[in-house]
Amino acid sequence: MYPKFQLPKKFIFTLIRAILIGQKRSFHLDSSMALSGVHPPLSILGEDNIPNSGPCLILMNHYSRSGYIPIWSAFAISSSLPMESRWIMTYAWTSPNKTWDWFKRRITKIIFTAICRVYGFVPMPPMPPNPKEVMERALAVKTLMGVARKKNPVAIGMAPEGMDFPEAVLGWPPEGMGRLLNELSKIIKNVIPVGVFEEDGKQIISFGKPLTFKTDNYSSKDLEDCEVARQVMNALAQLLPERMRGEFKK
Repeated sequence: MYPKFQLPKKFIFTLIRAILIGQKRSFHLDSSMALSGVHPPLSILGEDNIPNSGPCLILMNHYSRSGYIPIWSAFAISSSLPMESRWIMTYAWTSPNKTWDWFKRRITKIIFTAICRVYGFVPMPPMPPNPKEVMERALAVKTLMGVARKKNPVAIGMAPEGMDFPEAVLGWPPEGMGRLLNELSKIIKNVIPVGVFEEDGKQIISFGKPLTFKTDNYSSKDLEDCEVARQVMNALAQLLPERMRGEFKK
C-alpha cells in the first residue's frame, strides 16, 4: 500500500502560468502546495538534523517506482527545510523504447528546462551519460559550481545516483560524481544526506547527520572518486530500510 500522490489543480495552474509569463517562483512554497494533495501526509525522521540555515548541500537517494517519481522527494525535502532550495534536475526523460525516445526527449526537454527557469534549478543531461552530451554536461557542472560559489543562503539538492535502479535499491553514482561532491563540499561545508522511502502507507524522509568526507590519503583521483561516492551511499543506506540498501550495508 502506497500514499496517494496527486498534484493539486492550483499547483498545475500556477506552474503553467509561471512558465508562460516567465515568472520566478519559490520552490519552498510551491512544494508545500504540491504536497497538499498527498494522503496521508509525509512523515519526517531526524528532524534534529535539518539545517537551520544555508548554504547547505542536500544529497538524497534516487527513489522511484511506478506512480512515484523523484520530484515528489524534492517536494518533501524542500517543504521541510527552512530555506529556499535549488535542485539539480534532469532536463529530459529517456525511454527504452527507441521509437519514441527522440520525441519524448524533445518534449520533456522543453518542459523541464522551462521548470528549471521558474525555480532557478540547474538542468543536467539525463543518465546514463550520452557521449554526444559531454559538453552540455560539463557546462551544467560549471553552472552548478558557480551557484555553489555564490554561497547564497539556500540548499542545493541532488540525487548522486542520477537514475533509477530496480526495486529502488541503492546503486553506484556515475563516474566523476564522487570528485564533484568532494569539490562541492570544499565550498559548502554543511552536507546533509536524506533517505527517501515509503513504508506503512506513508512517504518518509529521513535526515541524517552532516557528512565530512575523508579524502586526505587517496593516491589517485579515481580512488578518491570511488571512495567519496561510497561514503555518500553508505550514509544514505543507514537512513533507509535494509531492503533498499543494496551493497551499501556498512
